[in-house]
Amino acid sequence: MKIENIHSYQFKKLDKYILDKTIISTECELYILPVKNKWNKYEKLLKKFFRTNGEYFSNKLYTINELNDRKDKIDIDALIFPDELISIDGIIKGYSMPFIKNNVNILNLLLSNEIDLTTKLNILKEIGVIIDKVARIEDFALGDIHEANFIYDLDEKRVKAVDLDSVKIGNNNPPISKFMIFNENLLDYPHKYPYDEETEIHMPNNNTMYLCYIYMILNTISKTKSYRISTSEYYDYLQFLIDNKCGKELVDALSYIYLNKDNVSPLDFLDQIPNNVDLTYKRFQKIR
Repeated sequence: MKIENIHSYQFKKLDKYILDKTIISTECELYILPVKNKWNKYEKLLKKFFRTNGEYFSNKLYTINELNDRKDKIDIDALIFPDELISIDGIIKGYSMPFIKNNVNILNLLLSNEIDLTTKLNILKEIGVIIDKVARIEDFALGDIHEANFIYDLDEKRVKAVDLDSVKIGNNNPPISKFMIFNENLLDYPHKYPYDEETEIHMPNNNTMYLCYIYMILNTISKTKSYRISTSEYYDYLQFLIDNKCGKELVDALSYIYLNKDNVSPLDFLDQIPNNVDLTYKRFQKIR
């Protein structure tokens, strides 16, 4: 993979890319990197890691290189791939990627009270299409799937996945997944959610991808953190969905995550969610 070196005095002149207050990064800072070649000028996004040594950083570099080597085979244009490693004064500090300047983070869209449920479900459908495409690729899985790791490209008017250095690819060790860390509900299903006790990380696979996708859907309609409720409450809530005009195929797909069968994508059943019924967890708790 190509390494682009910049000097520290150049780096100090770069503008930071400031994320919204709702988006928290604990591993990096982002900068806008101007690029000039023979034909034009443009900008890329530079992801500079806080930690740039040890096993953690070695794993990041391995992941980035594997992504670069397999980019053509993966061939999903909604994924924002790393394009170059970036060194500062000869020491690798991170990587660059295409800069989607006009974007809105999906977390903000799904949390917004100004956006109707139908629009939110259409966004979730686009995410489901991306996940379905990834699920068909061997030895590749999105690792840390949650709302903030997707953006809406306002120019192209479609959803894209970012933060690909959290994927499972080759022999790398993926980072902790937001929806799976400390999630005791998953420990009874080691065949679906393989757990490494040494690293305390669940290994990403198709089951974990659909699990996290289901959590994103439920977070949106229930307006609560669905991955934190107990399994008994979870199934009570699914019954609440059935009682409130949600389709059986949808609820069946949602039910698999805590059963001894492989998870399936609920993508094809999202239209079975009524847009004129209060499905929030708050209402569920009031009437249960």
